[in-house]
Parts: sequence; C-alpha cells; structure tokens
Amino acid sequence: MQVPGGLNDAGQAMGQSRDNLAGSQFQSAGQAEQRALDQLRDSAQQLAKNMMAQNGQQQGEGDQQGQKLDPLGRPLDEQGSMAGGTVKIPDQSDLARAREILEELRRRAGEASRAQQELEYIERLLKQF
Repeated sequence: MQVPGGLNDAGQAMGQSRDNLAGSQFQSAGQAEQRALDQLRDSAQQLAKNMMAQNGQQQGEGDQQGQKLDPLGRPLDEQGSMAGGTVKIPDQSDLARAREILEELRRRAGEASRAQQELEYIERLLKQF
C-alpha cells in the first residue's frame, strides 16, 4: 500500500514548528503546527480510502471455494454480511436472569454474617458489573 505524500509534508511542518518554538516564535509555531495537523488529517483520509479500495479488491477475491472473505478472512454472504454469524443477542429472559443474579449478589454482599472469603469473592464479582 502506498503511503500518502502528505505525511512527509506533515513531518516538515512539525519540524518547522519545533524550530519556531525553540526560537520563541510562537505564532509561527502555531501556524506550522496547524499545517501539520491538516496534512495528517488529509493523509489519514487518503490512507483510509486506499485501504478501503484494497479491501474491496480482497473481498472481491475469495478463498479456494470461491467464497467472499472479509479483511480478517471470515466468510461473507452475497450481501457482504457475516455468513452464518454466531453472535447471540440476549433476549429478555436472559437479561432478566442476569439482573436477578446481580441483585442476589448485592444482597449477599450486604450480609455481614457471611464468611470474609465469600464476601471478598462476591465483591470481586460485583466489580465486573
């Protein structure tokens, strides 16, 4: 992948800003810094476009069976979505059960009669939520 030429310009502008700061030329340093930031932003946009174009070519290519792949090598369906995705979205009963467990942990954490080791364990569990 080709590196955008604006990165060199940004580096030069940063060097100029550094030199201006060393010479107490603060206004010039600020202007050079702004030019550097503008060049970095433009270069980042160009790099993103290059990467998208490259990924589009890779997605157009496939594996040995002709299946389209995402940039990480996972299979895609015809619409470009994850084929056979395995992400499970919790339904209301799962969420309700998680709330019940959290409430029970909080209740038990408030019981001073429990063993210190158990209370510490409950606290560690609660810190995760």
